[in-house]
Amino acid sequence: MQLQPKKLSNNALRIWRNFTLVDFGMFVLFMLIGFIVAFFALPKELNKNYKGLVLLGVWILLSFTLIWVNNYNARLYKVLWIALKYMLNRKKYLKTNGTAKHLVVYSDFRHGKYVEYYKGAFGTKRRFFGVLALQAKSPWELDESEQNTFLNRITDFFDAQSESFNLIRHRTLLDYATNKTKLLKHQNRKIKNIAREWDDQNGIFWFQGESVIDNYNDYYAYRLDDYNKLDMGLYVDSYFIVVHANSISELELQLEQTKNYFLNLNMEAEVLQDQNLVAFLAQHNLKPRSDKEILEFLDYQNKIELAKATKGEKVYERERLVSRRKEAKLARIKAKLNTKQTLTPNKALKEHKQMQADKAKEYESLQSFLAFDKVIFKKWYFYADNKYYALQMVNELPVQLAQAWWDPLLDNEAIININNDFVAEEGKARLLDRSMRNLEINADTHKSRYEQKKMNLEMEAVEHIETQMQLQGNALLNMKFLLLSQADNLKELKAKMNEIKKNARRAKIQLTPLYYRQFEAFAQYQIFNNRFLKDSIQITTQNFTNGWALENEVNNDHNTNLIGFSKTSGEPLIINNFFKGNARRTNYNGYVLGSSGKGKSTFVGKWILNTLSENNRVYVLDLQNEYQNLALEFGGSLIDLGTGKNTTINPLQVKIQFYDNDSEKIDLNTIINKHIIWLEGFFQLANNEFDTEQIMIISQCVKELYEEQGVYALKIDEFANFKFPILSDLIAKLKTLTFPEGIDQRRKELKKLAIIDTFEYLFTKNGKFAKMYNGQTNIDLNNDFIVFNTQYLVGSGNIDAALGLYTLLSFIQNKIYSNWIIDKNKNTLLVIDELHQYINTQNQTTLDFVYLMTKTVRKFQAGMLLCTQNPSDFLATETKSKKAEAILQNCQYSFIFGLRQNDLNAVNELFKDTGGLNQSTRAFLSDSDIGNALISLHAYSKIQAEIYYNDFEMKLLFKQGNFNTNS
Repeated sequence: MQLQPKKLSNNALRIWRNFTLVDFGMFVLFMLIGFIVAFFALPKELNKNYKGLVLLGVWILLSFTLIWVNNYNARLYKVLWIALKYMLNRKKYLKTNGTAKHLVVYSDFRHGKYVEYYKGAFGTKRRFFGVLALQAKSPWELDESEQNTFLNRITDFFDAQSESFNLIRHRTLLDYATNKTKLLKHQNRKIKNIAREWDDQNGIFWFQGESVIDNYNDYYAYRLDDYNKLDMGLYVDSYFIVVHANSISELELQLEQTKNYFLNLNMEAEVLQDQNLVAFLAQHNLKPRSDKEILEFLDYQNKIELAKATKGEKVYERERLVSRRKEAKLARIKAKLNTKQTLTPNKALKEHKQMQADKAKEYESLQSFLAFDKVIFKKWYFYADNKYYALQMVNELPVQLAQAWWDPLLDNEAIININNDFVAEEGKARLLDRSMRNLEINADTHKSRYEQKKMNLEMEAVEHIETQMQLQGNALLNMKFLLLSQADNLKELKAKMNEIKKNARRAKIQLTPLYYRQFEAFAQYQIFNNRFLKDSIQITTQNFTNGWALENEVNNDHNTNLIGFSKTSGEPLIINNFFKGNARRTNYNGYVLGSSGKGKSTFVGKWILNTLSENNRVYVLDLQNEYQNLALEFGGSLIDLGTGKNTTINPLQVKIQFYDNDSEKIDLNTIINKHIIWLEGFFQLANNEFDTEQIMIISQCVKELYEEQGVYALKIDEFANFKFPILSDLIAKLKTLTFPEGIDQRRKELKKLAIIDTFEYLFTKNGKFAKMYNGQTNIDLNNDFIVFNTQYLVGSGNIDAALGLYTLLSFIQNKIYSNWIIDKNKNTLLVIDELHQYINTQNQTTLDFVYLMTKTVRKFQAGMLLCTQNPSDFLATETKSKKAEAILQNCQYSFIFGLRQNDLNAVNELFKDTGGLNQSTRAFLSDSDIGNALISLHAYSKIQAEIYYNDFEMKLLFKQGNFNTNS
């Protein structure tokens, strides 16, 4: 627990009890006023006794203003002075007379992401600011050492700053209208597609189609109900950091450094730009604008920037001033004429032009765009555009500052602006010295032990922050913690303010309602770092960050996939692996890890179903027959691999491979050469005893075979209907292959004969690969949902599994490319279950091929979901581990369920480049309930989540009951 002194600037020297030198000066001034009134204002002939009574009366009357007023936290004379200033100042501002826009403290919008304060706000100095949206995390769920590390790093960040900064909280009601609209669109499209596919069928096939439609309709209905339940008034916090600078170049650097620092703290930070930045300013300035209005404003601002760049800023401003004067003159003439004529086409055109001119005037700057139509400032609130608002400010913190002391101040719907600027080094010493000196004198003059104890505790608090500054290098902040409440009527507004005050009081935090100072408070509230409000709280960066209680894990990709809820914040997680709205989410791949029985396969089934429901394609390599039922219920195709029954893949059929290099051209020769390289891997997997020379012989023979059968004369779009040679043709070609006479002829002949013997053993005469690979491909992939049953492949050995996966992935690659050519907007998801089972420890070929796919599928609107329950096996050897780690690092998303200890250690290695797993995360995974998962959306994202299943999903996916959990 940290010690926090009261406002250092308020530690004045006390003459008697709570009377300061200023109060004593006022006391003397009142006596002097009484003397002047009695002896100079009254007639000279008046009796001196009467004059004495007048002096005494005036003095006593004025001295009543020395009474302390608790509601105002000040003496009455100060309250009266503030009230007088309020009465003398303007209280009503209108858009029509141009006064309302002067309440907005920023004017120009620069380069789409920087805002300039209006000229004159800081004298002759120009000031800019930028805004970062922050996905904040709270440290209080971590163990003590991790808490300290987190808080120290936040403190170090603030200590390193030289410019003022703001932390802002907006609280909004979550809106799922977009999600629901997309859900209904997907449903309509999906049902139409299924009906069209089954339209030409009859009998049992039609009834199956009806069943599939019914299942999808039920699924969509439950999903819609999920979103309707989420719409029951759930508020979410949005946090922002505002960075200030004297120039755009400085600001750009500051924003980038701030963003990177918070990323290293596992907190996503994004610089607000264009529409997002204007929308933020509009919300913060209590002037909501529609998307259309914001886009029109941005378009107009772009035109202004272009004009300034073309003409020069000074010429542009001069022309704009002349134009304004002309407009004002025309307006005066129209007002004098004030004729009531019928609307003619010519007049209608003029009025339309006038409307366009008015809009241009409104869009010329942020000041005019964000100005209220009407605002009136009252004693304790202000009324703006039919709503009531009031600002409160933290006036005093408790001496013993609790951890997360911000928390009770955040437990409300108010907009919060924590405005901080730094006390200069010389100012620190002066402030602390004066404060300590006054406290020591005050303690000595007080005879009350209670008051002395109070003063001593205050001195201890001052010494505490001095130690923080001197030993730990903490900066000293001038903090203004502002809370803005809003309501439709005064009764509601007062109730909200009282609730905030009550929560603060429970935490021994005092708030001030800022009576007669709502105007100054609103100016300060606007992200402003000037000192409209003088009564800051002096607080060290360590004490400030010790209150850190910002936490939000809002993840709504505006698709339909509600996968669960954050365990820490309770906020819903709506995640789309094909999301393109975040610069850190660069591909569509993901992996799922988890020990048996922790909910991994159930989750994958949920993910598959959601992907299908969004009208994407899904191909599943199903090792344990987990997803057969899903395919039957939702119209998928089931293909058995490894049995040789009705399933043949021709490895000599040229397939388009994914390219690692974006600059490579997709032409016929390149495609064939890539396929021959793939064939080298295939034959190496089939027999790992083939040496390099034998592989070269096979490749040369394949080229000659392709030449003979006209493959090199084909067009790419003719591949699908061409009858490619099969392995029997290759064996026949090998038998006719001859070598030039020479010393190597005999050796090459022997190698060729060994190849032929191996091929005949494996691929002919009932060889183990004969039915699977020696024939024309007969797999039909004309279905959006295909499940490949690979259990027989793996059951027959590791080599068979690796070869089967290698061949199948190549075939699927070709299909993904074809899909992309047909429809570049439709996504494909490839799911590989139990990936570690397919990996041959004696041969890296399959691992290399999977690695290449994870790097390249994104180019063709495809993603991979890789699943294993044994990450420690997957990362078993050093060579294997490096490649496996590279594969998983090519996955944007991760979903990690409960793990055994050795698997947990392996996963920790995967995250070592981003700091590994902290103790609380390791504890979460090692002792995780069924259905709990650690979700990562990018390198710095780690969300502890509970996966959500509705009743439909439970019935479909839960094979062993509910276990009283959501898995």
